[in-house]
Amino acid sequence: MFNFDKRSKAKQLYIIKCYYELESKETVSVRSQDFMGDYVKGINETGINPFTGKAVDKGTQTMAEAYQSFRGVSQTLASISAAVADFSGLFVEDNVNQTPPPNYREQVLKNIEESQLARKSSNFNKYLEIEGATKKYLSTLNGMSFEDARKYTQWNKYAEAGIDPEARLRIMDEGIFSPKTYVEFSAANPTQNVDDYIELVRGQSPWPKEYTPKKVVLKPGDTFEMAMHPDQDDFRPGNFGTDMNSIQNIDYVRDNLAVKSNWKDKIDRVNQYRVKDGVELPAQVGPVGPQIDLGTDRYLPGGPNQIELLLDRAINKMEYLELIGQRPID
Repeated sequence: MFNFDKRSKAKQLYIIKCYYELESKETVSVRSQDFMGDYVKGINETGINPFTGKAVDKGTQTMAEAYQSFRGVSQTLASISAAVADFSGLFVEDNVNQTPPPNYREQVLKNIEESQLARKSSNFNKYLEIEGATKKYLSTLNGMSFEDARKYTQWNKYAEAGIDPEARLRIMDEGIFSPKTYVEFSAANPTQNVDDYIELVRGQSPWPKEYTPKKVVLKPGDTFEMAMHPDQDDFRPGNFGTDMNSIQNIDYVRDNLAVKSNWKDKIDRVNQYRVKDGVELPAQVGPVGPQIDLGTDRYLPGGPNQIELLLDRAINKMEYLELIGQRPID
């Protein structure tokens, strides 16, 4: 029973339009070109199931973390759904017996052909292969303890990043789970190895590897500047500064001055200081060494000149310094 009058067709199109408007407001759409990717991304970022609005259990969280290992080239089924929707849109079931239009058969065959092409172009068969592999992988995880499942997932992430098995074992034995920063560290330091990476993560040296900073004495009138935390008192500066007027923005502080997020989680301004008349200040200078920021999963390269004040943190530095300038940064 088919009805092709304009009024019914308009009504159907209106209903579909309303559906898409409502669906567009959802965090995860079933017509998304990366439905599963959006779903696990939402879980990984918030720990909340986007459909129920509730916190996920450990099993679901592990699944979301593991998904990336088997995701491959998964593509959307939306184009197939669209082809089917277009076909269905031609017919509105009604209680009135009517004869299909003359081109009915041709239109059906055309939609079937388009659906087959959409299936091929969307790599649907590949999607099914990946889905099967994921189910097998998750069944393996289900037989493990939560800690073993976490390590197994991390092992696969390191393998995907191209990290050799020996390095994987060394890093994971240290409880470090950040393949991205190891890959970035290796690219930036091709002559260094996994032991150097672990040493940097654990030691957090402010200087480059095997570099000895130069001892200096800051004289009256010498100046420098430093990035400040919003809660940091202007008259309680830290021990590390850099050359005057060199700090451009917060990205510069993170990347170039290698200030990790757990050292200063926020930065809002730059303060400039000058050594007071009548005093001298022991210090050492040299290039900023790189850091591994596990909190943000980033390798911070460092590079510019830095000044370390050789004063105990208990000493009031303002006995040696005066604040001469300040500017906001973002």
